[in-house]
Amino acid sequence: QWDAARELHYFLTPINDALFLESNPTPAKTALGWMGKIEPEIRLPLAQLSDANQTRLRETLASYNLLPVAAIAH
Repeated sequence: QWDAARELHYFLTPINDALFLESNPTPAKTALGWMGKIEPEIRLPLAQLSDANQTRLRETLASYNLLPVAAIAH
């Protein structure tokens, strides 16, 4: 099922890239927090995502319909 696997790979590439915009687990925890799945506690030595990367992550998650409407308007 090479064709199906390739199609899925290309479909998931934008979200995979967005989840690694900065050091993990910060983007993943941020995304899960926006989705309402966890309390996104980021402790030292990790830092919050930059504003630019928050925007990129939010836009990517919205394109997959993974965010509640309130989180998109942020």
